Amino acid sequence: MPRPLRRARQRALLSLVLPSAIALPSVLLLAACGQSPESAAREARAQGARARQAAKVLVAPVERADMTLWLETTTTVESEREIQIFPRASGHAVEVFAEEGDRVKSDQVLARLDRREQQLAVRDAEVALEESHAARKRAELTVPEAESKLRSAERAAAQAEVDYQRDVQLASQGDMPSSVSKRTLDASLLARDNALQTVEQDKLALRRAQFESEAAKTAIARAELALEKARVALSLTEVVAPFDGVIAKRSVKRGDAIGPAAAVFTLTDIESLRAVFYRPQREHGLFQSEMGMFARADGAPRDARTVPPLTVSATAEALEGRTFHGAVLRVSPTVDPASGAFRVTALLQRESEGAWLLPGMLVRLRIAVGEHPQALVVHKRAFSREGGQGHVLVVRDNTARRVEAEEGYSDDQRVELLLAPGAKLDVGEQVILVGGRDIEDGTLVDPESEHAASAPAPQHTASSQEAVDGKSGG
Repeated sequence: MPRPLRRARQRALLSLVLPSAIALPSVLLLAACGQSPESAAREARAQGARARQAAKVLVAPVERADMTLWLETTTTVESEREIQIFPRASGHAVEVFAEEGDRVKSDQVLARLDRREQQLAVRDAEVALEESHAARKRAELTVPEAESKLRSAERAAAQAEVDYQRDVQLASQGDMPSSVSKRTLDASLLARDNALQTVEQDKLALRRAQFESEAAKTAIARAELALEKARVALSLTEVVAPFDGVIAKRSVKRGDAIGPAAAVFTLTDIESLRAVFYRPQREHGLFQSEMGMFARADGAPRDARTVPPLTVSATAEALEGRTFHGAVLRVSPTVDPASGAFRVTALLQRESEGAWLLPGMLVRLRIAVGEHPQALVVHKRAFSREGGQGHVLVVRDNTARRVEAEEGYSDDQRVELLLAPGAKLDVGEQVILVGGRDIEDGTLVDPESEHAASAPAPQHTASSQEAVDGKSGG
């Protein structure tokens, strides 16, 4: 073919394929390979038509679901009540009644010290108390005796007074010589004064007897106190359990010299388990608002019955496949200035599907600190962010439309959408999961449901689909 004619045909071919820019490399390649201009043009037009077809995308519907905000942390399980038991007295252990793993009751004796000296002290105090009671009886007998003696003295004094008044009357009438009357009056006066003095002495004796009787009562009380002290000292030679529980550790054996400085048992309540963990201060508001931990504005205390506790779930590596549920018991109202964290205590159930949590186990906790019921949710792969603004692409009339939104609560697969002002998105609308990376607002799309795409496919296409998902997901 002449060169001018060949150049004219090439110019005509280029004018046909220029509107389809995507086919230009193929046209040039075909022309360079010596393919005829007519077939090159047909191939270019076919490629341009394919380029103008709608983009294939994978979609899933918008749904409503209850979304929960979870916090995660790790800690060890503790007993709500676990203490070390120290002897309250010093001595040698002569009997040990409890072993590790034993269940014990409150006030049950776990070990006993040599108590012979304390037993003798109790017996001595008992004897002293008996003596005090005897002394009181003696003192009580002296009271009526002193009263009787006083009454006799009062009668004698009254008679002496009568005799004295009679002698005074006789002397005044002159019936007796003056010398006799004077001696008689002096004797009568002396007898009367002695009788009155005896009355006063007997009154003092009565008061002394009454005082000694009261002192005997006080002596009895003192003896009873001494006996009680001796019995307490005797009881201190026994190591007892302060509450129902299980012996977690025994550190004493028969013959050991023990005292208040060293623990001899560790007692734990395995029925009441807790988990103590710390959270950064920025999360304090989450616990504060949900727990209602502060008093109401009117000053009335919060009613725990109207404020549901925060739920907790725990998993232990040692008990794979088991989940133990619980609830937040209390939240510290203060923040540690050194660590910037606050303390949270949660109660945990002990049993789950035949498995039992034990104090000291390492667990992973998930705490539900917030819940949005019936939130608008999509698959996580549908949400994207560009330039600090989040959005999803919704398919409307086979056209991709951009809907701006922000992330709310999320879980492993779904994310809550908080629509931007003016944005609209309805439940059931289809959002693009895969294939929307290079799609802009207004692009034609060919949607395919996620459930349809996940149906069983031939073996030779499975790896291809996985590759597409792996490249475009998220």
